[in-house]
Amino acid sequence: MAVFLFSNNASSTLAAPISNTATSLTLASGSGALFPNPSANQQFSLTLNDAATGLVFEIMYCTARSGDTLTVVRGQEGTQAVSWLAGDLAANLLTAGQMAAMLQISTLAPSRTVTSSGVFPMTTADANGYVSYPNVNPIIEMNDLREAQRSYQADVDVVDAAKTMIGKTIDLLKS
Repeated sequence: MAVFLFSNNASSTLAAPISNTATSLTLASGSGALFPNPSANQQFSLTLNDAATGLVFEIMYCTARSGDTLTVVRGQEGTQAVSWLAGDLAANLLTAGQMAAMLQISTLAPSRTVTSSGVFPMTTADANGYVSYPNVNPIIEMNDLREAQRSYQADVDVVDAAKTMIGKTIDLLKS
């Protein structure tokens, strides 16, 4: 799966018309640098929109850029490859396909909703209905922390007492 690249406010116009089968297009002179420059396994979305009516759209995936010339995969995300005229708009816009390709938070952690009965139905159960929970109980962990803290402090007190006794023994031997 290719990684999507993004750029801020990248837009231009077509320098020349393209047919519905063309796999490369040329942007207005000097505007190619505004767009990402994909390498292996990378791409960016390119949305074309007709300048005449603003009603026709096509989403393409650009897989390579050389100056103002883009290599594209036509008719992506349910759009149809159509012919375009010089001067039609081209922009690197965020698309639904890009958003769907991003990792959603609901895949990382179970989402919980409270029903009127106070039940927390799980929405991320696997095919068998099992939900994975971490094997961590915060109450037990906090008690273990306090116990370790007290044990450490007791050990420090024992060492301090031993140092005091050794010091007093040395003072007795000196006199």
